[in-house]
Amino acid sequence: MCDTWVAMRDATLSGQVLFGKNSDRPIFDCQPLVFHARQTWVPGSTLKLEYVDLPQVEVTFATLGSSPYWCWGYEEGINEHGVVIGNEAIPTRTFRDLADQFRRGRPAELGLLGMDLIRLALERSRSAPGRRGDGCVVIEQYGQFGSGVPTRPHDAGGYDGSFIIADSGQAWIVEAVGRRWVARCVDQGTASISNEPSTRYSWDLGSHDVIDYAVNQGWWSADPEGRFDFVRAYIDDRVPRQVSHLRAMRSRQLLAEHQGKITLQ
Repeated sequence: MCDTWVAMRDATLSGQVLFGKNSDRPIFDCQPLVFHARQTWVPGSTLKLEYVDLPQVEVTFATLGSSPYWCWGYEEGINEHGVVIGNEAIPTRTFRDLADQFRRGRPAELGLLGMDLIRLALERSRSAPGRRGDGCVVIEQYGQFGSGVPTRPHDAGGYDGSFIIADSGQAWIVEAVGRRWVARCVDQGTASISNEPSTRYSWDLGSHDVIDYAVNQGWWSADPEGRFDFVRAYIDDRVPRQVSHLRAMRSRQLLAEHQGKITLQ
């Protein structure tokens, strides 16, 4: 189980933003801390990831992150502009459908890993997502599917992702379900996520069809008077989540109890 949390300036003793994450990689899946310098790329360059290739940008920013030895991406990291990101695996119906399709021997298009998305965002972002969410376009273009554990097949080792992205002024919780996503801004207090989606009735940014897709899949009733619940619509209810829920509630409780006094010591 993993947890990621952030405390904004008003919640810390120093008046600085603090960010933390733990990671539960498999026991032999070492995760060294690696540095990649800022780099300029030749126009038309291609970035080859584990399962997909995508166009490279002109300049990638310097990054420092913890990266599983076999993986291009990061479990958590920071870039030269002070942007930090950590992610959580979350059980979703979108991933379950692709996994079922893969197990039945039908083509299931491979996409990005949550760890790919972290390093991609760090290499290309001067700040947290902002009010347009431009960085989330790559999720819509390439989707998420593929094993995040080298010893497991795609249906067993893959997952959709939840992220906290923060800079010195704001943080965003981004929850990605296949090719769709929602994001909500955190500019004061604290926030914590674990291995379950946490955005329910409201968000600041999102895919244009995040509600329509759930309705068309039969995961949500198209009742115009009812509030759309992102968690209830997209969570894979076949996956037990008692432990992740308890962890999320406990971390939020501890952060709230230390509001204004949170420190690294």
